[in-house]
Amino acid sequence: MASLSWHALPIEMKWSIIDTLDEDDVKSLSMVDQKTYQACVPARFKNIKLDSVDTITQFIDNVPRSYCEYIQHLDICTRDSPSSPPSTPRTRSDHLITLLSASPRLHSLTLRVIGTLDKSIVAPFPYLTSLRRLSIANCGDEHKAPL
Repeated sequence: MASLSWHALPIEMKWSIIDTLDEDDVKSLSMVDQKTYQACVPARFKNIKLDSVDTITQFIDNVPRSYCEYIQHLDICTRDSPSSPPSTPRTRSDHLITLLSASPRLHSLTLRVIGTLDKSIVAPFPYLTSLRRLSIANCGDEHKAPL
């Protein structure tokens, strides 16, 4: 009986296998080769957590926009990094709009914000038809920067 190569498997079977792996194993598997990396993209980008404005900016600048379509669970904090100048509500909102607009499969969104966001943040929400869970919290000092 001949053995079946990983690359000969249909993509749906690869995804089924990849879905059983934990995050570290998916990351390791994705480093095998380019074809395997592409098969791992949906699993690698299913759950995204970005803990500061800097990491949000890096994500937007370095991750292909098409990968955002795989995001199902997004956890974002708009806290500024200690080494960066303070961001404005408009800048934070623009970053969030960029991510939300590119994430049509988003099921849950956790927004941990410092103070307020610009009113333009509501623009992408009508297009998030899969969104079922929204959590908004102030991760800063409520007296200095209320929501």
